[in-house]
Amino acid sequence: MRTFNLTVEDAAKICNKYGFSKPKTVIRLEQGMINDVFSIDGKYVIKINTGHPEIPKLKKEKEIYELLLGKVPVPKVFGYDSSKEVLPYDYIIMQHVAGSSLGSIFKDLSKEEKKEWLVSLGSLLASIHSNHFHHFGEEFSKNNFVGEDNYVNFLAKYVHSICEKIGNSNELTNQEIDKIQSFFLNSPLFKINPPASLLHGNFIPDNIIAVNGAIAAVVDWEWCRAGHNEEEIATFLYRNLKLDKEDVISFRNGYEAILPLSKEFEERLYAYNLLYYLRVLPEVKKWSHRPDKQQEYRDETKQLITRVVK
Repeated sequence: MRTFNLTVEDAAKICNKYGFSKPKTVIRLEQGMINDVFSIDGKYVIKINTGHPEIPKLKKEKEIYELLLGKVPVPKVFGYDSSKEVLPYDYIIMQHVAGSSLGSIFKDLSKEEKKEWLVSLGSLLASIHSNHFHHFGEEFSKNNFVGEDNYVNFLAKYVHSICEKIGNSNELTNQEIDKIQSFFLNSPLFKINPPASLLHGNFIPDNIIAVNGAIAAVVDWEWCRAGHNEEEIATFLYRNLKLDKEDVISFRNGYEAILPLSKEFEERLYAYNLLYYLRVLPEVKKWSHRPDKQQEYRDETKQLITRVVK
């Protein structure tokens, strides 16, 4: 339920701060599912950190946009403000990229059009993953992520953190949690040394802006991090493509034209999806307004545990 609304008066103060003309209209963009997002005169977008005000995630998003400008299609960012002088939340203001979300048109595409888009999405994600960093992690500072420089060490801490949160949420039993930790820490599938690749964090068609059959921008980078590229590919194939054979082939053709995947990718595919659902699981109890989503995430987690953790 929305509780924050950006007034034209406050939008005018923000525009004045950045030297823009006085706005005439403010329209809510409904694709902002966690934060409140507004368009000003169809020229600028203001994204407000109402969803997790305690986390400076929009500062990271702003810096990632600046880092990727010219490398990946992203909006131009004009500023980030955490002063609370105009709004009681931090926010970023950026270019409004005209177009439609790919998610809104995807179901109406012909078989051939869908195939072409999936090849393009594969190439796009490979271009994103081609950006490498010194460390694995979520915190971003001085054009680099902060964390472990070794994937094995990173995964151990990552899994421990996730399982600790699950334990506090009482979503799984202690026995299930112990089996999960043992699997990820001991399986030879994860004794690997991949580069720390840029992961979008929410790579779905809804976050791709399309114009005239081409990708105009990738938005919503607030949950980006540096990790193993296979994590994000696995969740896209499983959650968005439902592992449809033809769709997977099209997407992988686009991706692997730029970045080949390892022979063990399929063996890690379900495990990385389990890791995704485990990460989200502690938040599920907060979704009382969406009992269908609560049930979906709990069911998927149980099914993947049964499939992955022997």
